[in-house]
Amino acid sequence: NVIAYVHQNMIYLTERIFDKGMFFFTTVLLEEHLHTVGHEDNSRGLQTYLLEQVITHSSKRFKEPI
Repeated sequence: NVIAYVHQNMIYLTERIFDKGMFFFTTVLLEEHLHTVGHEDNSRGLQTYLLEQVITHSSKRFKEPI
């Protein structure tokens, strides 16, 4: 059931990923990239990093400091 994985800091994608559209492809690629920089699946670190990114970019987008 694997669609993508990281091995020795290289991202590997299965062919199935390309059948699900560009949005799905982009989200999977981003998630796998986050693994190459040290974030593990289902980890507090990954959740915190993603939430910080959402808040930071939303703050910039709406020009409201948080």
